[in-house]
Order: sequence, then C-alpha cells, then structure tokens
Amino acid sequence: MNRFFRLRLRWSAPLAGLILMPLASAQINGVLRPGGANPRYFTDDSGRAIYLTGAHTWANLVDGWLSHGVNNPSPPPFDFDGYLDCLQARHHNFIRLWTQHMTRTDFSEESGLPAGSKFYYASPSPWVRTGPGTALDGGAKFDLTQFNDAYFDRLRERVLAARARGMYVGTVLFEGYALRKKNAGLGWNYHPFHAANNVNGINGDPNGDGCGSEAHTLQAPGDRVWIADTDHIWGIGGSRDWVWKMFLRGYNPIYMDSWNNPDYPHTEREEVAVAMGQTRAFAQRINLAGMTPQNALASTGYALAAPGSQYLFYQPETGAFSPSR
Repeated sequence: MNRFFRLRLRWSAPLAGLILMPLASAQINGVLRPGGANPRYFTDDSGRAIYLTGAHTWANLVDGWLSHGVNNPSPPPFDFDGYLDCLQARHHNFIRLWTQHMTRTDFSEESGLPAGSKFYYASPSPWVRTGPGTALDGGAKFDLTQFNDAYFDRLRERVLAARARGMYVGTVLFEGYALRKKNAGLGWNYHPFHAANNVNGINGDPNGDGCGSEAHTLQAPGDRVWIADTDHIWGIGGSRDWVWKMFLRGYNPIYMDSWNNPDYPHTEREEVAVAMGQTRAFAQRINLAGMTPQNALASTGYALAAPGSQYLFYQPETGAFSPSR
C-alpha cells in the first residue's frame, strides 16, 4: 500500500504539535557506521537509517569560546546539563562538541572596537602547559607529548551524558579556524602548534606563510554521509524552510546555536530548533533507509520517496502542489 505524507508547514500549523510535548529519547543501538541500505545516512545495530539533526554551540566542550566571559581569563563554566535539556525538549539527536586550541582570541576588530578591548579565552586545552619558556599569550609553553586529563575526562563525561539522552555526538578533535588566519590576535599566534608556543619543536607553519594550514589535512574517499551545518553556510543563520529543504534533499541538518550570545543574535533560532525535531519525528515514521530525494515527483521540487511505497513531500510556499507518480 502506498503511503503519502503531504506537508505544508507554517509556524502556526497543527504539524507543530508533533513535538510540543517532549518525547522519550530513542534508544542508542550500537555505534553509528556507514554502509546501510541508503548511503546518505548512518546506520546502527538496528539496521535502520539514522537521521541526525540538532543544535550545537561553540562552548559546549571548551569554556569561554565565543560565549559568555569576555575578557575573563577564567571563563564561567558552560551549563551542559541545561543545554541537553533544551535539545531533548526539541527532539534533537545530534550535537557537535567543539574544541578550541587558541588560548585567547582578540575579537575587537570584528566587533568594531579598539584592538585589545575584547578577548575570548578558552579552557581547558588538550595539552598540558609545562614550560620551560613562555608562549605568546604569556603562559607557559605547551608540551604536546602530555595530554591534559581534565580535557579528556570532560570529553568522555559529556559524550556519556549525551548518550544517556539518546543523542549522538560528533567531536571536533582539531581546531581549524586559526589555521587559516595570518599572524594576528584572532588567529595563529595563540595556537599550541605555533613554533613559539610549545617545547617540542613542532612548527605547524613549515612554509612560513603565517598560517598553520599544513598542520592537518584529511581526505575521505567513497560514499559520504552529508551533514549540512549552518555554521559553514552562514555562520549564524538558517530557517525552518532550510531545515525541511535539507531533510527532503537527503541531508542531515545541524544548527550553530549562539546560545543567547548577544553579539550573534538570530531571530529564527527557536523555529529552526523546532523544525529539526519535526523532521526527526518524520524520519522515525518512514522507512528512511529506502527513501532517496526524488525532486521530480513534486511540483515544489522537494520529495523523499521509495517509489511505489512511501512518499514525503514538502511545500515551502502557500497553495496547492502536485505530486506525481
């Protein structure tokens, strides 16, 4: 029997009632891995396609980065439990834990302020600062052979806390923002891989161009699970329509949430968060592993389908639209 899900979404539409009540966390069934029936999604021990969506924010692993605590070398701790509460209430199932290897960054210029008037500090670091010698930020140099237990203990604790809520975690292991910046307060000067900041002789800029882009590269051949991140499209941005369009085009959308930082406002923050939970609710109802984008099947250009079995259409505008088979 054919199953059609026809969707026309507006903010006040009854569909929003799908997740107004917090839903129980879905069970984690083993490790996510590629290689299921539909290469657009991960799978697990259940064999089902796992649709990932959720909000992430810069300070959810390392305190201080682009968060509260400006000009405070000891930034206030991030409320990770409150963060998970917010995501769980919106039926999200994926977060990205951000790292930040720059110990301090000068955001004065980006904020239209005199240089040196607005710093973000970040801690803890993955490496221990032992010296001898002083790094460019005035602290002891890093020993890159010694890992910082406080950092990795926190990483483990937060991954386990997210798992207990039915959430998957993507962990950023290497910070890349500073690597493409020249020697300035916003960039490479305060990175542990800068030759002046470690005792190991590690130089992340062997060609001397003032950037550390040589420090790490990664190429992943073969089929990919595509995660669409607002941070790499707008920085701060996105909308309800964007979430649904990404879902219908076979992507896993995630949202960079500034977490009420007044420097990065986004008026559509809540509707993006709700839409991610709604798309996940549909992903759990359909046989996602058997469905692929079939844009020609709807006059709107947005359709997920297992032809002859299940169809999900999205109308981003008002008015009628025409599905076809």
